[in-house]
Amino acid sequence: MKLALLSLLGLLAASASLGADDASSVIEKTAAAYLAMESYAVDGTMVCDLHGRPFTESAFTIRLARPELFEVTTYEAVSPEDRSRSRRTVDVVAWNPGDGPYCYLAHPRLYAKESLDDALGCVNQRSFVPRLFFRGWTGALPDPSAAALLGTERVGKEQCFVLAWPDGKKVWISTKHFVIVQTYKRFEPDRTPRTETPAPPRAEMTEAQKNYARAREIAHEAVVLMGNGTMECTATYRAMGTKPKREAIRFTPPPGTTFTDDLFRALFDPTADPGAR
Repeated sequence: MKLALLSLLGLLAASASLGADDASSVIEKTAAAYLAMESYAVDGTMVCDLHGRPFTESAFTIRLARPELFEVTTYEAVSPEDRSRSRRTVDVVAWNPGDGPYCYLAHPRLYAKESLDDALGCVNQRSFVPRLFFRGWTGALPDPSAAALLGTERVGKEQCFVLAWPDGKKVWISTKHFVIVQTYKRFEPDRTPRTETPAPPRAEMTEAQKNYARAREIAHEAVVLMGNGTMECTATYRAMGTKPKREAIRFTPPPGTTFTDDLFRALFDPTADPGAR
């Protein structure tokens, strides 16, 4: 009992000693750790809950090397009940083999050359580590000035600082290595009214337009499924023991993929032909 009380007092004392600037200190050390790296590789898992219940699980890989070489591959999500199914079907890829960056979407089987921000935007929450690696915390989200240090917490075998933001985002940072171990983000339902241009008859669509139409159907199904609920996603990162080889940081879109000058236009304009040049 005495030992338990002493341990509790020790934790309370440690928490009390965390000053207002400690969040800034953790952020500065984390940014410095990534900027000092020449290359970095992690594998990870994204787990999302909907309405407070397990919803999907998906894997991802991140390979980074300076000056701006990267490959972030996300794999199709599966439900918790379907974990026996392979989770290595590529879904979205952001990459730069040296002449990019590019973004590839398996649905609707298109890829395009993008800016760094837009390419990394394709992989949403998984883009935080690459942004931090290439641009420091000022080039990443969330806003460092709004962070609060909640204390420390163990994630797997790693003891971590826990940083939180007013909008609910959280980041777990290794107390030993100052690298990202876990991130959390909450997604509220989008209630913005949308007006879509009527799509042309399916018989008149090009193959690329049909692919985009199916992508819109999938997105609509996800919105309906989400309803008025909140989705909460936690990404966990596992650093690899070996550094990525620069020549291995690349991705080749599969046969049947169309290159387009405007990857996202047809998501909002069904009359566009993304395959037209």
